[in-house]
Amino acid sequence: MDAPYLVGNALAKEPPELDRELLAWMSDEAGPRRAVAEGYFVRRLSGGDLELRNELIDLTPDPRGKARVLLYAR
Repeated sequence: MDAPYLVGNALAKEPPELDRELLAWMSDEAGPRRAVAEGYFVRRLSGGDLELRNELIDLTPDPRGKARVLLYAR
């Protein structure tokens, strides 16, 4: 794992005000911003919250972002 992923994972322990901004980062090509978003959403979705998963899917217009939300919610 790399540092950006760990930063995202740590940010996910805070209130969810970052959801919208980090959803946009998931559409980035592979890089540090996407790794932060990945760590963040893997942590946020780790509890199996289907309501949160569906809300995040509805919030992102990008099909790749929607697919990543589903992937991270496994």
